Amino acid sequence: MKTCLACNTDAHSDEYVECTKCNGIYHYPCLNIHRDNLSPDAISKWQCPMCMSKQRKGDNSARLARPSTPTSQAEISFMNVTRRAAASKPVTAAAPNQNDDFIRRSDLRELLREEMSNILTSHNAELTSTLSKFSEKISNLSTSVEFMSEKFDRITEEFQQQKQEIMTLKNENAGLRTEVDNLNSKLQLIDQLSRASSLELQCVPEKKAENVVQIIKQLGRVVNCPINDHDIHYCSRVAKLNPNSTRPRTIIAKFSSPRMRDSVLSAVVRHNRQHSQDKLNTTDFGFDPEKKSPVFVIESLSHENKQLHAAARQRARELKHKFVWIRAGRIFMRKNESSEAIFIRNSSVLDKL
Repeated sequence: MKTCLACNTDAHSDEYVECTKCNGIYHYPCLNIHRDNLSPDAISKWQCPMCMSKQRKGDNSARLARPSTPTSQAEISFMNVTRRAAASKPVTAAAPNQNDDFIRRSDLRELLREEMSNILTSHNAELTSTLSKFSEKISNLSTSVEFMSEKFDRITEEFQQQKQEIMTLKNENAGLRTEVDNLNSKLQLIDQLSRASSLELQCVPEKKAENVVQIIKQLGRVVNCPINDHDIHYCSRVAKLNPNSTRPRTIIAKFSSPRMRDSVLSAVVRHNRQHSQDKLNTTDFGFDPEKKSPVFVIESLSHENKQLHAAARQRARELKHKFVWIRAGRIFMRKNESSEAIFIRNSSVLDKL
C-alpha cells in the first residue's frame, strides 16, 4: 500500500497516478483530474508538479556570455536590449469536470458504517441462535464431564482395591512358590533316599535271553565282593531316555541294604585302583575281547540329580576340573588332587564356579 504525497493517505492501484521521475503518487482527486481524461501514453510520461517546477524554463544557448576581459580590450560589441517585463498572468485553477463522479471520504465512511450496521443487524438473529446452540452444547458437555469425573473416581477406587488384592495374591503366590520349592526338595530327597540301596551298571552290552542277576553276581566275583541271591531284591534294565541312542540300556540293581550297596561300590573303586591299566570292562563279563569297552558302576540317582550330575560333568570339562563323583546321592567336584572338594547342591553353584 502506497501513500499519496498530497493528502498523506493510503491509495489503491486504481486511485492514483505515479510520477515517472520521482515515483511519487497522487490521488486523481488531489490533482483535480479524472483518470479517464488521461491516455495510457500520458500516464506513462506524467510528472508530478514538484518535478515539473524543477525543470529549466528554456534553452539559453544563444545568449551571449559576458567576456572576462575588460570592455576596452574586447573586440566585440554589446547590445543593450531592455526587455519589457512580461505581464503577469492570473493563475486560475482548472475548473473541475462537471461529469466527474467523486465522493468525499467522510461520506464514504458514513456509507461504510451504514452498510456494516445493516450487515450486523441482518446477522444478529443468526448469531444469537448460534450462540444459543453453543450454550446448550456447553451445558451438555459440562454434564458429561461431571458424569465422567464421577465414573473416573469410581474406577480409581476400584483400581486401588484391585491393586491391593493383586499385592495380596502376589505375596500368597510367593509363599506358595517357596512352599512348593521346599516340597520339591523334600520329594527329591525322599526319591534319592529310596535309591539308597540301589546302584547302576552302565555300558554293559545287551544280549538276548540274558540274566541280569547273573551279571550282578559276576560283578561281585570280578571285584572280589560275593553277591548272593538274597542280597538282590530287584534287578532289571531300564528304558532309555533317548530311544535313538546306541548306548546299551542301564542295569539297575536294588540290594538288601545300603551297606551291601556301599560294599559293592567300595569293591569296584578298589578294583579300578588296583587295575588302573585294566579297569572294569566288558571282557570281565564274558563279552568279546576285540570289542572291549569300559563298564561304569555308580549310585542310582533321581531324575533331578542325574541332570545335575550331567551338568556338573559338562561344567568340569569347561573349567578343566579333573574329578566329579557321587557319594551318598550327593555330587562333588574337585579341580585336582590338592584342591578342596566342592559340593554341587544345585545349578546355581555351577554358575558361580
